[in-house]
Amino acid sequence: MSEPETDDGCIQSVKRAFRIVEALEQNEGLRMSELATKLDIPQSTAHIYLKTLQKTGYIVKHDNEYNLGLRFLKHGGYVRYRLQVYQAAKSEIDALAHQTGEAVDFGIEENGKRVLVYKSEGPDVVTKKPVTGDYAYMHMTALGKAMLSTLEKERVDEIVDDL
Repeated sequence: MSEPETDDGCIQSVKRAFRIVEALEQNEGLRMSELATKLDIPQSTAHIYLKTLQKTGYIVKHDNEYNLGLRFLKHGGYVRYRLQVYQAAKSEIDALAHQTGEAVDFGIEENGKRVLVYKSEGPDVVTKKPVTGDYAYMHMTALGKAMLSTLEKERVDEIVDDL
């Protein structure tokens, strides 16, 4: 039996599972009833998804509140480690942060957005920076603007047109 697809050709249950993951992240954890309300789904549906995600180790439950589990670290670590440019840049980024005492970010462009791959913070950092893995529109961050300045005009136009 195949999974039902939506009009956009995607599997609805997979999309819903990731909406749940994103809601738990954005809200720093939720109770089942809160999740159901936020996503406008029946509590019975929320319960089934949460139970499945919990049994697979992707979410954890403490005091009736669900949150993301550490299993996601494995996937993020794998993705970052396979980037050869990360392997080459990490020590230079750490050295620059230590030398300046400030935060140094390293990101790449993916699907027209800046993805923060690594950051190193020196002892004099004033502001808290976004977490590794953060996606942002390129034009909204200094790092993204610097990255845009190195791209071909055609690629910049594609990115801007998709806003």
